[in-house]
Amino acid sequence: GEEKRAYVSAFISLMDGIFVSTQPLHDYYKKMMKDIYNIDMPIFILPNYNDISEWHYTPAEKHDDKLVIGWTGSTTHLADLRVAIKAIERILKEYDNVELELLGGVREQDLPILFNGVSKKVLHKVFISGGTKSWDGYPFLISQQRWDIGIAPLTDDEFNRGKSHIKWMEYAMYKIPVIASKVYPYFMPILGQKTIENGVTGLLAERNEWYEKLKFLIENEDERIKIGENAHEYVKNNCQWETHRQLWHEALSYFTDKK
Repeated sequence: GEEKRAYVSAFISLMDGIFVSTQPLHDYYKKMMKDIYNIDMPIFILPNYNDISEWHYTPAEKHDDKLVIGWTGSTTHLADLRVAIKAIERILKEYDNVELELLGGVREQDLPILFNGVSKKVLHKVFISGGTKSWDGYPFLISQQRWDIGIAPLTDDEFNRGKSHIKWMEYAMYKIPVIASKVYPYFMPILGQKTIENGVTGLLAERNEWYEKLKFLIENEDERIKIGENAHEYVKNNCQWETHRQLWHEALSYFTDKK
């Protein structure tokens, strides 16, 4: 909205520099500062990383008699969730032992909208539960989800291309294999480092591929386990805050050394 835009613009006009988490955000603000303020402002890309010390809980064991597809997100992600809903509906109809669990911002009154026109048989296999009020407790909450597959659908728009690959890293900490939309946060390298490698550390889905990708993981337990373990090892060894803290040091030093 115009009011929020005015506040943000006022704050930005007072800044000496900007830290962002992705290349699209860097490019957007670089252009904005030049076009609106005629300022060539220093902008540093400081990617989001994982802190494995916060993900130390023992994950809950999987069900023996059913397979669970899990999703976590806030109310701002409902449009993104719809990207995969038709494929999920088809999967729930086809497999009697498959369920969907939605964690976080989805409310019961949202289900008829998300699953518009879907039979009650399908809705009976969809379960929702709340998230956490803050980061505290979130890693433990995720550890207690008995999910066989994690999903990260996103619409391909400018707003989402400014997001990062956090959800994939969170699922990876508990070896939950991920299917993610083939949208910037999940398939493009950031500062030269890979995000999801399709078929190795996750599965990438175009908008019309969600059913195919879900079906593949449902019917191939070995692949689910392998992809989950690959993702865990990759994030543990390559995406840790501790081994990238120099990026923050260098960015801050740029300004402190000039004082």
